[in-house]
Amino acid sequence: MRAALLFNPGAGGATTEAELVSALDRIGWKVQFRVSEEHLDPDLSEHADVVVAAGGDGTVATVAKRLAHTELRMAIVPMGTVNNVARSLGLCLEPMAAIAGLATPVERRIDLGALCTGPKESYFVEGFSAGFLGHVLGEKASDRHKKKASRAFTLIANALETYPSHRYEVQADGRDLSGDYVLVAVMNARSLGPALTLAPRARLDDGKLELVCICPEEKRTIIDALRRAEKEEDLSLPAFETIRAERVRIHGLGRWAHLDDEPWELDDPVEIAVAAGAVRWLAPSRHL
Repeated sequence: MRAALLFNPGAGGATTEAELVSALDRIGWKVQFRVSEEHLDPDLSEHADVVVAAGGDGTVATVAKRLAHTELRMAIVPMGTVNNVARSLGLCLEPMAAIAGLATPVERRIDLGALCTGPKESYFVEGFSAGFLGHVLGEKASDRHKKKASRAFTLIANALETYPSHRYEVQADGRDLSGDYVLVAVMNARSLGPALTLAPRARLDDGKLELVCICPEEKRTIIDALRRAEKEEDLSLPAFETIRAERVRIHGLGRWAHLDDEPWELDDPVEIAVAAGAVRWLAPSRHL
């Protein structure tokens, strides 16, 4: 197997690039070259059979979005602090064990979410949200707060104490779900941001998105869960009602929204659709 390696040494893991290359070699994956995010191109298929994304959610999302609707496959070696995507896929979070599991890979397909604004689509892997999460991470959070889970929990809890609800017009596959909410999220993965599990039943390979609309009455329960997690760094959110849909329209975003691990300033309204099976993914066979 000819591999191209995209490695993020700042993702938080202690594994070195040399160790990754050696482990891949042991399972018969020959790293032909290393690539950077700037030079990741689908044309690599002439020289590689797979792009290995070794890093956190940002690295995984970069590879997945660049390879969307191409024939080039990707593999995931989780090395991040949060690893929302890897957890949603049920992958082993220890890098060497994750590589060992790829000795006999099975090809599957991963869905992406597509934010349909402007002349072209913007893809996401984890999710899109409007409301308190985009407000906090867009206006309040530094990189330091984003990297440390307990600090992010504190920041979100503090902001949510006084965060008001907003009126959102929401349509999910033509169904009207408009109302007053503190958060409206469209999830492809189970969790978003600092391991906020908003849609625990979400799957990245079912051709559907999960819509989560959180009412102001649920604020107190969320804040209490975040306060407990400040010390434990293990967040257990309440189970929210979710709606499975292929297309969602949201009007009433306000200034900030949140797309995967980045805050976004978006024009209102937005259309979101599932890009079913957009990415070819090599999964460890024992994962199935």
